[in-house]
Amino acid sequence: MRIFILTAIAMICFAVNSILNRLALIDGVIGSGEFAAIRIATGAIILFLLVFMRDRSIPIPARPNFVAIISLSAYMLGFSYAYTIMDAGIGALILFGGVQMTMFLMALFYKNSVQWQQWVGMIIALIGMIILTYPTDTISISIKAILLMLFAAIGWGVYSVRGKAVIDPTKTTAWNFIYGAMLVIIIVILTSERGFITNQGIILAMISGGLTSGLGYALWYYIMPELGIIKAALAQLCVPVIAIILGALFLNEEISLVVIISGLFIFVGIGIGILSKTSNKGH
Repeated sequence: MRIFILTAIAMICFAVNSILNRLALIDGVIGSGEFAAIRIATGAIILFLLVFMRDRSIPIPARPNFVAIISLSAYMLGFSYAYTIMDAGIGALILFGGVQMTMFLMALFYKNSVQWQQWVGMIIALIGMIILTYPTDTISISIKAILLMLFAAIGWGVYSVRGKAVIDPTKTTAWNFIYGAMLVIIIVILTSERGFITNQGIILAMISGGLTSGLGYALWYYIMPELGIIKAALAQLCVPVIAIILGALFLNEEISLVVIISGLFIFVGIGIGILSKTSNKGH
């Protein structure tokens, strides 16, 4: 029950990130790059302060984990830029569908045995993703948006798997955010054509960074060793449905029949994979 509750809290944090990001960008209160930079910088500050208060000493800089830093930064940037041109719920479906594929492939790379139920669940969920991204009269998503969100998905999938062997989740997440913030800020400065920031945009980015990202990701690193790669990948597919519901409530986004059908496929896939008899926690 404990791991279920903690996982549910983490998934809600992930879904709220989609809403906050889309809310800021749909209202044009901040640029995509600026949102990502403030988000990751705020998370870095909050996590640094938490480690400082916990240890009652200034944290000693950790050796940079370049794979984690680059993948976290890729996720932050791809996530923000994709949400300028797609709804929160649909973006979450593509993101976490891509995350599932990435983590499954990494599980195979690390030679984890994947049960047949988990293979079936993955295939069914993939069918749901195909239904969602196939252009129709009711829903059409630009190739650019899909590619940006898949870029973010690969980043988040890799970053999640890196959490499997973490000993101190809060400290590790703090330094990943600190180094990642440096990288993201440099990229935004070098690539942004014309940044704009408002007080509302700053507040939304700071909430996303400090609460639902910084604390949410530290929690995710905490529970990853218990979930294992495969079930962690499948668990995250509940995020899109939460995001779709929140998007309809707070952003007036429509829930089309295509989204409902694809969501059902994805959730059936989750159920089959998650309810497999044993959990392979793997590498």
